[in-house]
Amino acid sequence: MAAAVKLAVKHLYEQVGEQPIYIVGYSNGGALALNYVLSVIEDPSLPPVKKLV
Repeated sequence: MAAAVKLAVKHLYEQVGEQPIYIVGYSNGGALALNYVLSVIEDPSLPPVKKLV
């Protein structure tokens, strides 16, 4: 599932360009969102996220 989130955010980033990306998650989605944000810290080549809700 974490790989699917990375793929989805990369696709979204290609669509919106430099516009901010906000990730919202509930329950398991919240865990996946947090995991993505932590992945960005480890790998700055991933598209950045403006806010995590």
